[in-house]
Amino acid sequence: MYCRISTVCIIVTFILFPLCSASQISIGNKLPDIEFKNLLNYKSETLKLSDFRGKLVIIDFWAPSCVPCWKAFPKLDSLQRIFDNKIQIVLVNRDKNDLTTDFLKKVERFIKTPSLPMITSDTILWKWLPEDIYGQVWIDGLGIVRYISQSYNITRENISAFLNGKELGLASRKISYHETLFDKQWEQNVQYYSYISRCIDVNGLRLTNPENESEKESSITNGNCASVVELYQKAYCEREPYQFGFGRPGRTLLLVKDSFPYIRPKKDHDYWFYNHSYYYQLRVPYNRRQDKYKMMREDLDRFFDLEVSVEKRKVKCIALIRTSTKDLIKTKGGGQKDNFSTINVKAKNIVVDSLRYFINKPYSLFSFKLLRQIEIVLNKPFIDETNYAGNIDIIVKGDTLDFLSIEALRNDLKKYDLDLVEKEVVLDVLVIKEKNKSNDKLKVVARGK
Repeated sequence: MYCRISTVCIIVTFILFPLCSASQISIGNKLPDIEFKNLLNYKSETLKLSDFRGKLVIIDFWAPSCVPCWKAFPKLDSLQRIFDNKIQIVLVNRDKNDLTTDFLKKVERFIKTPSLPMITSDTILWKWLPEDIYGQVWIDGLGIVRYISQSYNITRENISAFLNGKELGLASRKISYHETLFDKQWEQNVQYYSYISRCIDVNGLRLTNPENESEKESSITNGNCASVVELYQKAYCEREPYQFGFGRPGRTLLLVKDSFPYIRPKKDHDYWFYNHSYYYQLRVPYNRRQDKYKMMREDLDRFFDLEVSVEKRKVKCIALIRTSTKDLIKTKGGGQKDNFSTINVKAKNIVVDSLRYFINKPYSLFSFKLLRQIEIVLNKPFIDETNYAGNIDIIVKGDTLDFLSIEALRNDLKKYDLDLVEKEVVLDVLVIKEKNKSNDKLKVVARGK
């Protein structure tokens, strides 16, 4: 841990306590044989986990608001078919049976309803998971909890290894958090501090957010585990991330021999989590609040020993342009309407409209929505070169946004004399480079989010 405290001398001692709660389970616990009655896709009116004794049981937690969760259903169905009676995957959510059934019908055009047993209206099993995490609990053939893990770990390779008796070493993600380094009774008296802490699996730090406006203005809190690149993107972006940030696609260039320590990998998540993710927090006196991002940059430079700068670079972007001088998007007036987004999932409901309207609303908002579609869903840099202002009317097909592609967007926009073209544009780019390394020996990793 890297920590700097000014005006006060502090000795901090960590004492690790075992995770223990009547409503929770831990690795190595044997599960109580609970009976569940709110079921879908099951042969009986009741289900007990002991029904699957002798098999590897994987309980998968999901919710309608977690789009990646239900988009993973085909993968889970496939794994169940591959391993057949050696495993049993059980889906669990907290919504009532009828609401779950209604939701699954609405998303059938996107995802086939899974054939796996599903427990609904759950008030028990969810207490086993860490807060705000959708994941899985792995239970062996004797009913003993072996792993509490995130969803990326349910793979054919991991299941095969488990069935062959190999230890997987999956991170449990069952974290008992400390919210601060400091004693709450006198933390408010500390005038200035900053620290960088490694994210760890048990008894970790989850940083408290500032409680009032003056604290917010004089603090920086990275409450989630972050990569080195993500920390620098935060330090160099003092405004809204999607509109101005270096976290956008194409706005960060990483010049390193090995990118693994610096960015989130697609594989080896758990090893990376233990060794290369960090918390960061800074609080400064209110009269120094304008310097807080500068101080954060200085902290990161001292700790990570990197050369970081903002440079003008050519970036290949998707540009929105006008193809004529005709104004075909100017609003005709009337009431405002805006459902211009991908499938709208909110809590227990989902709205799937065949047409998406953007009527009598500011063009700047439309441009921002298009930016989010292209940069978040397609992970491509986007710029708007129309120089348009004022309220507009635009209608596109629902499938254009729900099954997003540049070509589909181009087809719907052409009737308004708008187009999306690929071109190189000079942009401000955050360049992160290892010190004392020549450029010809470094691997170039163009990195956005």
